[in-house]
Formats: sequence, structure tokens, C-alpha cells
Amino acid sequence: MRLPTVPRRRVPITLILVLALAWGAFGADRLAATIVSGRIADRTESYGFTARPGVTVEGFPFLTQLISGRLDGVDLTAPGLRAGPVTVTDVHARAIGVTLSSAGHPATIAHLTGAGLIPFSGLTKLAGAHLPGLAVSAAGPHKPDQVALHLTLAVVTVTAVASVSLSTGGLVVLHVISAPVPSFLLRQFRVITFRLPALPLRLTVHSLMITHAGALVSVRGDDVRLG
Repeated sequence: MRLPTVPRRRVPITLILVLALAWGAFGADRLAATIVSGRIADRTESYGFTARPGVTVEGFPFLTQLISGRLDGVDLTAPGLRAGPVTVTDVHARAIGVTLSSAGHPATIAHLTGAGLIPFSGLTKLAGAHLPGLAVSAAGPHKPDQVALHLTLAVVTVTAVASVSLSTGGLVVLHVISAPVPSFLLRQFRVITFRLPALPLRLTVHSLMITHAGALVSVRGDDVRLG
């Protein structure tokens, strides 16, 4: 006895074509995003990064953004950024509203935010530029606005605790709040000020917080023009 045959279901050719076109469009979109991300990385490396930054273009589909000449957002990460005598590490930046360059018009960023870490070795260079023998380190856990200052007085090294505040123009103020010696011995060290190095693209320092590894600096800029 022959068993009844089950009719095969044929996938409509139209569905296959639609899926193939969709997959092709998706691949073309991602390829374009990858190419543009690479070009942005190549161009921004010259701003002082120690290595080619990693760039990710946000949003899907990407091709519609490219056609309009405006990207929704761009994320950038880099291991280091040279800023004057120091190197800022663990750099991350996010650009929102990136207008691509056109004939006679440079690329612009509507809003740019970023953050990076200045290690204590960098803070020592900045704070001790005019005070030989000064070193800066962590004051202890859970003290985001304090540092330890190791001061060399004659042949003795004294460790004092100083508060950290950020003033206008990227000016950092260290104010000694406790020390194991009479205050008159710390007269020249009572208040130490130094300016953070100038940042690329005229970005301004928004905040500064002390961590176990150094100073975490947040920056921002509006209507940033890329040369």
C-alpha cells in the first residue's frame, strides 16, 4: 500500500527576492558605516591621540544619514590623548549632530562631550612645575575632592591633604586642609594653582573628580568646527 504523498510547500520567489534585497541593503548600509567610521578615525588621530581612535557611527539606517549630510551621533574611544606635558588616558567622546563637510564648509558638531583620566603622574607634572619636590597622589578612598601632597621641606618630606576645586578657565586649585607640621612652614604650599593644558577643538573643562588613579576630567563643546 502506498502512503499518501505530502505536497511540498514552495517558497514564493518574490519572498526570496525580497529577503535577498533586504540583506543586501543591510550589508551595504553597514559597509558604508564602517568606511565612514574609518575615515573619521583617520582624520581625528591628528588631534593628538596616541593611537588611531576607535569610532562607531550610531543610528540605522546609516545611508539615509549619509545622504542628508548629518549623522545622528558618533562615539570615539582612545587609549590616550596628548595634552601639553601630560597624556590623558581612557578617552571617550560622544558627538551629537555631526554635519558632514561640504564644498567650502567644514564639518561641525552640534554638541560634543568627553572624558579622560589625568594620572597622578600627570598631576604631579602640572602642580609641581614651579615647586620642585612636590608629588601628588590619592588621599584615600571615597574622597573625590581631595589629594595627598608630598612636600619636601629641607630634608624632610611631609604629606599633607589638600582639597581640589575647579575654577574658570580650567584652573585647578589645591588648598591644604591638614598637615602634620605648623602652618607657617607650609606658607608657600598653602594654596597651589595650575591650569589644565589646552584641549583640541577649543573644548572646555566641565568638571574634575579625583579617583584612585588620578583626575577624571569631563569636557564639552557646542557648535564645534573640525578643521
